[in-house]
Amino acid sequence: MNLLIPQALHRASIRTKLTVILLAISLTVVTIGFLIEVGWDVRDYRNVAEEKSREVVNVFAHDFTQILLLDSAHMAVETSARLREFDEVTHGYLFDAQGDVVYGYTREGRDVIDVPQRRSAAAQFSGEYLDVWAPVEYEGNRFGTVYLRFSLEKDKRELLEHLGVVGLILPAVFIIGLIMSFRSQGLFTKPILHLHEVVKKVGSTQDYSLRVYGQEHSEIGMLYRGFNQMLEKIEESNRKLQNTKLELRESNRQLSYLATHDALTGLINRAEFERRLKRALEEVQAGRRNHVLLYLDLDQFKVVNDTCGHMAGDELLRQITHLIRRHLAPDDALGRLGAASTSTATMRCCCGWWTKTVCW
Repeated sequence: MNLLIPQALHRASIRTKLTVILLAISLTVVTIGFLIEVGWDVRDYRNVAEEKSREVVNVFAHDFTQILLLDSAHMAVETSARLREFDEVTHGYLFDAQGDVVYGYTREGRDVIDVPQRRSAAAQFSGEYLDVWAPVEYEGNRFGTVYLRFSLEKDKRELLEHLGVVGLILPAVFIIGLIMSFRSQGLFTKPILHLHEVVKKVGSTQDYSLRVYGQEHSEIGMLYRGFNQMLEKIEESNRKLQNTKLELRESNRQLSYLATHDALTGLINRAEFERRLKRALEEVQAGRRNHVLLYLDLDQFKVVNDTCGHMAGDELLRQITHLIRRHLAPDDALGRLGAASTSTATMRCCCGWWTKTVCW
């Protein structure tokens, strides 16, 4: 059975497939919408309950303070009478600074509960109740803690009634939307087929210069324009990608050059010189070629830097490099070993031609 459904959809027309898709999407949207509505309502339900509890605590803050400070039985009786006016308050306990219970309240018709563990300040939902702990303070001094339990039966009943109405509205909206989508399927079929052909051609030819053309001004037209804009961006991205590849190749070439050459003079650096010297030594040991190493040092070069500045010193190095290069053959190499040191290596092969390598 599970295999027959995909096969049937595969053989079905685009209109049928669109119907199934719209049905699935509509059902999904309604389900998600209902779950979101439930989440929002539950959140609001909790927020409202906490806000109400804080208001009640604030209303009785003065009464609780007098009970703690005056230890008045008369005030305790009046507080109980006032608490009975709030139907949602079912239980209450007042703790002094040492944690001892000095006042208790249980609404008529409710079972007595165990004395809860004292907390500094908190609000906790427990089934159909909200337990609230709040400090009792006067002129910045804390004298105790009050605990009140609020019944959420009424709020919960209102929440369920609201969700029941939402549960009736959403299916109606789903059915109306589904009927409207069925009646408008023909308007989507032809433009979607045209779009499908272009997409298929772009995928087979990789020709991103193709475009979708049509006179649609509805959402399909927006889809056309969005698809064309996507092709334009892909085409532009391909151009940028090609340019980036060229830039990367050029950067790699420059990095490769800088890895073996001195940035100031353009000569091979010490690492490249040592590599070539190692290769020359291997050739000498193998008896393939003969080589000569010449080392040059610029005396008093520091004087030039100290008197004329480093820019003049750098220019002097570049001019010396230019003069030496004029006397070298194309296969010769000139390199810079250090700040002002120069060495020249002249290599001669057994067959009689010369290769010079100069490093400084």
